[in-house]
Amino acid sequence: MTVPSAARATSRPPIGVDDVRIRRVDALGGLELVNARFLTRRSAPHCHAELEIGVVTAGTRQVHCRGQVFHATEGSILAFAPGEVHAGLPDDLQGSEYCAFLVPQERLAGWTLSPDDVRMFDSPVIDDPSLARRLLRSHARLSRPGGETDRSQDGQLLVTFEALQRWHRRAPDESGRVTRKPVASVRDHIHLHYAERIRLDCLAKLAGLSVFHLIRIFRADTGLSPYAYLGQVRVHRAAQFLREGMPASMVASATGFADQSHLTRLFKRLVGVPPGEYQRACRDLKPTASCRVLPSLRATPAPRRA
Repeated sequence: MTVPSAARATSRPPIGVDDVRIRRVDALGGLELVNARFLTRRSAPHCHAELEIGVVTAGTRQVHCRGQVFHATEGSILAFAPGEVHAGLPDDLQGSEYCAFLVPQERLAGWTLSPDDVRMFDSPVIDDPSLARRLLRSHARLSRPGGETDRSQDGQLLVTFEALQRWHRRAPDESGRVTRKPVASVRDHIHLHYAERIRLDCLAKLAGLSVFHLIRIFRADTGLSPYAYLGQVRVHRAAQFLREGMPASMVASATGFADQSHLTRLFKRLVGVPPGEYQRACRDLKPTASCRVLPSLRATPAPRRA
């Protein structure tokens, strides 16, 4: 699908090369709009707490996800479930651009998501030109001046997201492997105790496994090591506290970081900007407000609906 030039121009605010911008809007009670342009930048394996749905608007991007390499081309829909680990880099010297929605799970009426739904779609990249056009139109309308408080897109967005789920979600018996009980126990422990000091040997004891065996199966099931997973959980919680207005100086201790500089280093690596800048940008609903985030693209040829 060729993305109309008008849609591309409207949906994408001016941004630099190797840059990502995100801003909050009121649609569906609170969404984040992403606009990204990559020429050389690579993203380390990471995941989001939100559902991410987007459309490639120019170029091609190589995405590492589900143990495979996918290629997102212009007009492809990008679909990552909450917690789905992925990494990416430009596929050629021309780079790539995309726009996306970050949708909190509680905004998805009628969707029941569990921690095991990290492969909820048939593919991270979906070939559906009609849905892609609908997503682009909604993104463009919310991105224009005044669009951050426009609630007229709520119904259209829900219908589009639900059509995406209905036509491209995996069947229940195809949803991928069930997370092994030791991994689920460790993961639940991390979510409950992320603000505390967590030792790898204690996690292994909780799982009833050796440290080596735990690391191996945890990475196989989640895409991350236990410590990397803990870092993701802490950063997700830190971002939530920042959006709620907690002073950045207090967020480090509230999320288990040794000090504010430790929080700043990991937050900047995963999110793209320091915590203070993220907070200032994401709490401001002016049309010019934006904040960078870690790139989150994904891709691959996807099945068409019958």
